[in-house]
Amino acid sequence: MFELDRADGTKINRIFQASPSEFSASSEQCDVRIGPNRFQGDLHTYEIHVEIDDVVADLTLRGTVPSWRPEMGYFLFGEHSEYHFAWLPSVPQGDVEAAITIAGNRQQVTGVGYHDHNWGNFLMAKLMNNWYWGRGAVGNYTLEIFSLIAMRVTSSSNRCMRRESGNYCVSVRPLTLLGHDAAA
Repeated sequence: MFELDRADGTKINRIFQASPSEFSASSEQCDVRIGPNRFQGDLHTYEIHVEIDDVVADLTLRGTVPSWRPEMGYFLFGEHSEYHFAWLPSVPQGDVEAAITIAGNRQQVTGVGYHDHNWGNFLMAKLMNNWYWGRGAVGNYTLEIFSLIAMRVTSSSNRCMRRESGNYCVSVRPLTLLGHDAAA
């Protein structure tokens, strides 16, 4: 899927239809391919290539804030913590450079980007009632804001951890604020 919302209010949306045989993903690193489209990188730099109909886009996302995760990165659910949901903000904030061609018209753009990844061993919709989430930047701080509301509370699902790199955790009901001092 490709979505572009321009400053003038116009929107460009494209969806790529692929067969299962056009999909591949590495189990060793971030490298996902669907037809001519790809998403690959590490915890700092990601390269994204999109080709859908009359759209070709090449983006590079470079982290300006280190990746982090709350505690072990897993939120445990169930009577015996047998279910998990994991969240890794790989690039809490980064610089984006992109070349986008639409119907033969090429444009170079720059901006600010974000990338995270979620996974688990059970359907998220069956574990959580809802998830409040947001992010932002204020001065030298980048903030991740989240609160997980479980379907059935069996243990605390709002946890975070202090890191030597300057991350902090402040519990503000109903949200938890996590941030990183970019100057540290």
